[in-house]
Amino acid sequence: MRYAKLMLGLAAWVQSATDKSMNDSMERQAPKLLARLHRKLAKTGGHLLKGTAKECHRARKWAKQLRYAAEFTPKNF
Repeated sequence: MRYAKLMLGLAAWVQSATDKSMNDSMERQAPKLLARLHRKLAKTGGHLLKGTAKECHRARKWAKQLRYAAEFTPKNF
């Protein structure tokens, strides 16, 4: 549910921005977003081999969010 809200908000933000302002904002925000998601995955990913099912599920969710964010950002980030 949170991911759906994030994507809807992101889509609305993209539609409302002009090309130049969107690129400027994306250049500032994309690295921060990807770094944050990577940190969360690294923090929870250490439990994959010996963690509980809940911990493994949490790590898989962070991995999925990181993958989607990386696919959405332009290739040069």
